[in-house]
Amino acid sequence: MEPQSEQQELKALILENQRLLSENNEILMKMQRSAVRHFWLNVAWIVFLLGAPTLLFYRFVMPMYESFGLTPSSVSGQLQEVNELRALLQEQR
Repeated sequence: MEPQSEQQELKALILENQRLLSENNEILMKMQRSAVRHFWLNVAWIVFLLGAPTLLFYRFVMPMYESFGLTPSSVSGQLQEVNELRALLQEQR
């Protein structure tokens, strides 16, 4: 082979290698962006799954219980009263 044609082949191979490297780099950058986006969407989803029920409970359910007079402290007090009544009824038998 002639040295001129070998140089042209090497030049063509080097150019092809550079093109493949740049294409590979673009694909890797897209994959990295996708992974970061996926991570933050998962974090947001977990926060939503934990926060939404908590918010709904404190925003809507607790006021309904409080309107009926059923706060956690009153419920425990009512349970004590019920237990005292049971004990009185047991003593009377």
